[in-house]
Amino acid sequence: MRISKESLARKAEAQRMGLIPPAETEKRCRHCGITKLLADFPPNNHVNDGRSSWCRSCHNTANRHWKARRKEQAS
Repeated sequence: MRISKESLARKAEAQRMGLIPPAETEKRCRHCGITKLLADFPPNNHVNDGRSSWCRSCHNTANRHWKARRKEQAS
């Protein structure tokens, strides 16, 4: 199921206006286990809430490690 950009924009506006309770504006990272704001999770149209299950910092760390391993394998 894909979530449209318009739908995400409407949800973000509702959050800013305080129409959605704070509990729905936070998410727990499946990698580090820390609860963070939804804004700390990159977009992912393949999940119901439109956000990835890993936070941005975990994604960035995993990508750096993946690139380093690929560089070592190419050498």
